[in-house]
Amino acid sequence: MPIKYKTGLQSVQNSNEVKDIIGAPVEAGLLLFGSVDISGDSGHAHLSFPVSGSDGSGQLHIIGKKIAGTWEYSTITFHSDTNEQSVDLLPPSDAPE
Repeated sequence: MPIKYKTGLQSVQNSNEVKDIIGAPVEAGLLLFGSVDISGDSGHAHLSFPVSGSDGSGQLHIIGKKIAGTWEYSTITFHSDTNEQSVDLLPPSDAPE
C-alpha cells in the first residue's frame, strides 16, 4: 500500500470531526482514483478514494509530492457525500508555505 494512501487513510480514521459527520468506524472503499508518478527520490501523487462510516460516506482527496525521498502533502481533505461539509486533515506542520 503506497505511503500516500496510508497517510490519508490514517488521517481520516483518526479525525473526530469526520467521525461526527459519517460515524465510526471509518473504512476505505475499494476504488482508488488518481495518479502517482515516482522517479527515484522524487514524484507526485493526486489521489481520491471513498470512505464510509456507520452514518454516511464521503471522499478523501490527497495531493502530495516526493522530494529527496520524503512525501510532502499540500492537500488531505475529506468531503462529505451527504452535505457540503469538508474537513482539512493536513497537519499544520505539513502545510505548504
